[in-house]
Amino acid sequence: MANAYGSIKKIELNNQGVTIDNAHVVAWSQTLDYNIHLENGFWQSIGTGEGVVNTFRGNGEIYVQSLNLQTFAGLLNRYLPKCS
Repeated sequence: MANAYGSIKKIELNNQGVTIDNAHVVAWSQTLDYNIHLENGFWQSIGTGEGVVNTFRGNGEIYVQSLNLQTFAGLLNRYLPKCS
């Protein structure tokens, strides 16, 4: 079971590598090698929470979402009642 926001896209790797923003990764095949790391370095990433990426290599499938939780919450916010 997985939880995702927006649409889901399948990416197929055939002895290839790809780097994807961690907030958009939903699931991946056990056959893939992966590494989670900071793309922009520790100090730049720690301040913003951005820059955490997954690098996948090998043969298998990756499922990614078009929205992350923060973007999805922002879209919903305009429909929620405002406190006065």
